[in-house]
Formats: sequence, C-alpha cells, structure tokens
Amino acid sequence: MANPQTSHTLSSLQILRGLAAFLVVIWHSDLALELFKGDYWRDADETIRAQLYPFWVNHLCIGVDLFFCISGFIMTLLAAKTASRYDGWLFLRNRIARIIPPYWFFTILLLTLYIVGAPFHIWRLNGLLTHDVPDSLLSFILWPQKEGPVLAIGWTLIHEFFFYYFVTLVLLFGQGRRLPIFLGLAAALGIVFRFTDIQILNGYILSDYYVEFFMGSLAFVFYKRSMQVAPSLQLAGAVILYFGVSYALDQFIDTDAFHLINVMGAGFISFLLISGLQGLNARRSLTDFQAGRLFARIGDASYTLYLSHWFTLSALGQLAGFFVNASRPVIIGWHVLSILITIAIALVFAEWVELPIHRRIVKAFNRK
Repeated sequence: MANPQTSHTLSSLQILRGLAAFLVVIWHSDLALELFKGDYWRDADETIRAQLYPFWVNHLCIGVDLFFCISGFIMTLLAAKTASRYDGWLFLRNRIARIIPPYWFFTILLLTLYIVGAPFHIWRLNGLLTHDVPDSLLSFILWPQKEGPVLAIGWTLIHEFFFYYFVTLVLLFGQGRRLPIFLGLAAALGIVFRFTDIQILNGYILSDYYVEFFMGSLAFVFYKRSMQVAPSLQLAGAVILYFGVSYALDQFIDTDAFHLINVMGAGFISFLLISGLQGLNARRSLTDFQAGRLFARIGDASYTLYLSHWFTLSALGQLAGFFVNASRPVIIGWHVLSILITIAIALVFAEWVELPIHRRIVKAFNRK
C-alpha cells in the first residue's frame, strides 16, 4: 500500500501529465482543421508561426518537454528505491511492459491504414518495399533513424528509451541514489554535443533533452523543501517564465541558442510546476476539485492520448471535408469539439483496453 506522501506526489504528477497531454493535443489539432478553407490554426515551422501568431501560442509543444521532465522525476524516485543491482533489470522490464505494447498497437494501426490506402499523413513511407520494410522493422524496436520512426510521434519514445537504458546502466552499477549526478553530467555533455554538432545515433544518444531529464531529477531531489515555498507563486512564476521563454524562442529561431533556451526554459518551468502543484496538493488534495480530478484522469490516460490523438484528429479532419466552406464560428466550434472528442476517445480506450492489458502483462511477468 502506497504511503500518503507518495500517493499525493503521484497524483499531482498525474495532473501535470494531463496538462502536458492536453497541450500536445492542442498543438496538433490543426489536423482536424486543414481541409477548411478558412483554416486559422496552421501546421507550420517556427519561422512562419512567428510571423502568423503571437509568441505565446507558438510553443505549446512544451507538453513534450513536460513529459521528459516528469519522466526524470519519476525515474529518480524509482532509482532511489532500488535495493540491489537486479532491480536494474526489473526497471527495464517494467518500462518495456509499459511502453512497447501500446506503441506496437498504434504502429500496426498506422501501417494498416497505409496498406489500405487511407487518406492519412504517413509521410515516412513511400511505397518501396526496400525502404518501407526496414524502416518499419527498425521503428518497432525504437531504433534511432534519421527521419524518425514511421509513427512520427515515436521520436519522443526513442529519447525516453535511451534515457531508460541510461538509468538501467546506473542501477546495474549500484549507483541508483546518485542518478541526479550522472544526469547532470549527461546534460552537460548534451549541451556540448549540441554546440559542437556531435551526433551519436542521429542525435539520440546524450542529446540536450537530458537537460530536461536532469531538471525533473532535481525537482525530485528538492521537492520536499521547495514545495513548502509559496506554491501559488511558483505556479505563477512558471506561467510568467513560459511567456518569457516563448518570446525568446521566437527571437532565436534557427540558432543553436534556440535549443538551449528551449530545454533550459522548459526544465525550469517544469521544476516550478512540479514543486508548486505538490505544494498545493499537500495543503489540500487537488483531486478534491473537479478540474483536478479531470486532469488526473487525463494524466492516467496520457500515454494512450499521446499515441492516439494523431489518428483521431486526422479522422475528424477528413470529416471536416464535407463542409470545407464553413464560417469562422463553425470552424472554432469544430476545433474545440475535435479536441474534446480526441480526449474522450483516449480516456475510454485507456480505461477499458490499454490499462487493463498492462495490468495483465505485469501480473504475468510477476508470476514468472
């Protein structure tokens, strides 16, 4: 049975996970709108977005960075509990059981849609067996490919898994409690590699995203003290910092400084969000509020939502083709409805399919 402090910590992290997943869905929601002639939320690179939109809406992709920081927090928490080197293998086994089955399901779904000729965005495949088969097989094992896996959003999972390999190695050497130190060194190397243009396995080994894993790890190290310091002000500071980082990013597009500002900014924002939410949660459970319960529930289904939102939004985008000349109010209504439908479908799939199957897999592993 989890102790109350751990339960409170994880519930606040689930709320933050829900927020991160929500931001990712908003960021990709252009998929549901692109057939409208009056499309107002376009998928464009940073330079074009900086010309079209206010800076503060150009970096909602920070949801991915939040996930990396949360992962750094949780992996450090798990590493601190390791009792033996054998726990390293158990850690990796549990990560595989959690991540791989849903990822394989949605990768197979994408390949099936491609084979039957569904009108979805499957840019990685070109119809040549000598290209598509090897790329698909490498995608299943999350091998770092230059163009990313066939399930495009899987690029983040490659970063996650190489982070898990890193943690596993630390645990196997019996250094679990020193994980934050090793992550700090890895983050420093990631920054050096970024500025010297060193790429190991297409940039997935010791990337500058280790800055975000490290900041999440620091959030774990200090949360018992930091959460006691004006949590509401910490959350307000996170919002203000987001505006500042977003403005700076729009000024440094196409520079190496862009990436450093991104990972450092997202890391500090995540630190404040984690600490602030835990501080508020310690005073009164955030799940006592309807909004808290909703985002915690989305957080529980965040992995499914992350993997499935592309499919749902794309399908809704095809339906929008029946009324391409809709007025702006109708498009806005469709936009909001698409986001809500995407979240609802992910909640149902996670609670009725993905999470029950995961529990069965864990039980099967534990029996062995």
